[in-house]
Amino acid sequence: MKQLLLALLLALVPIPETSLGDDAEQPREVVVLLHGLGRSDRTMRPLEQYLTKAGYRVFNLPYESTEKSPETLVDELNNRVNACCTE
Repeated sequence: MKQLLLALLLALVPIPETSLGDDAEQPREVVVLLHGLGRSDRTMRPLEQYLTKAGYRVFNLPYESTEKSPETLVDELNNRVNACCTE
């Protein structure tokens, strides 16, 4: 089931028409990956690698999904996303 979900997700990701070398001077679109509760950023690495190869700038953010309250996690992740993706 997980492989099917990942395959469907990857099928929906548009791949840029030009290679990264052709448009390296243009800003790349940013993708922020957040793993699920009780998981780690390792579960998102295949998607991170795929998106990076497709030309996206990827931030695979780890967080302590079972150690902190949802409110604390939202605040921390909001700060981290704002720090990494200011453009």
